[in-house]
Amino acid sequence: MKKEIAIGALFCAMALTALINVRYLERLTRDVSESAAAVRYAADAEDWERAEKLASDTRDIWESGGAYTQLVLRHSSIEAAENSIAALLTAARARDQARVSGAADDVRRGMESLAETERVRLGSVF
Repeated sequence: MKKEIAIGALFCAMALTALINVRYLERLTRDVSESAAAVRYAADAEDWERAEKLASDTRDIWESGGAYTQLVLRHSSIEAAENSIAALLTAARARDQARVSGAADDVRRGMESLAETERVRLGSVF
């Protein structure tokens, strides 16, 4: 009976950890996506100083995940996210509205993909 209780407690701890992971990643990816959209809006208004500042903020938001992203996410996913955010910053610095728009879309799609990949489903647990 003690083994069953220990197994049940371990399962509950794993389920709780998975839920915390999903919620944290959803918040991080949402914040990065919203920041990238703000860069696009600033570029559409041709407010390039603001667009560049917001693009830098987008990078900072992503980097705030630091150790978490390094421990939890696949390195290929991290590199893809960092590359799309760097492309957004480069486009804002170049004052290229079309590139900013495309890069912002890439950031959004990448963040959606990360959040979807990490979402917990019965198939990923059993």
